[in-house]
This record gives sequence, structure tokens and C-alpha cells, in this order.
Amino acid sequence: PRRSVYGFIDRMDMPGLLRAFDFPSPAATSPQRDTTTIAPQALFLMNNDFVVEAARRLAHRADVAALKSKQDRVHRIYRILFGRTATEDELNLARKFLDEVPADQHWPQFIHALLMTNEFVFAD
Repeated sequence: PRRSVYGFIDRMDMPGLLRAFDFPSPAATSPQRDTTTIAPQALFLMNNDFVVEAARRLAHRADVAALKSKQDRVHRIYRILFGRTATEDELNLARKFLDEVPADQHWPQFIHALLMTNEFVFAD
């Protein structure tokens, strides 16, 4: 139920990037993978150019950028990322955030924060 990519792992030469995401040792077996979140995961997503660019592109998508109302835009972003509309509490948090951040950066930063949530990373 996770959004991930599966590929070949060389047990003798494991990429360093995987260690940042608490990748289990490929030399050991485990009947079930525990759910963990470690600081390097959040830091990687926070500082990764790909994630920043994905947030910027979503903010500038025609179907998002054309919406004038903040509420409509937040609902559209939630629909794209999570497949649902934002709750009233989420709308209030979004309004507060969008009012505090400079206008030229608030939508990409708002989306970037949503891309880092557990709800986005894990699919139920």
C-alpha cells in the first residue's frame, strides 16, 4: 500500500540514498517491514530539488492556478494529492499559512509541505 518503486538491489553495494530512508539490510530476512520515519527522510524531502520542483509545477498547473479563491485552490490541491477535499481544520490551517508566507512563494511552499505528509507517502 505504499507509493514506491521496486528494483534490483546489489547486496554488496547498497546505494547511500537508501540508508537515508532506513532501508533494511538486504542480507537479512524479515517477515514484515516495520513502519519507521527517521530524521534524514524528512530532511531529504525538505531539501530535495525534485520535490521542490514538483511542488512548484503543481502550483502552476492550469487547473490549479486558474482558481481565484484560496479555498477552491486548497480543495483542488487536496483532491490532486490525496483524492479528497480538505477538511474544515485543514482549510483553517491553510488560510493561516497562506496569509503568513509572502504571496510569491506561498502556494509552492504549501504544496511542498503537503508532499512531505504521511498521508501523501502512504496509500491506504
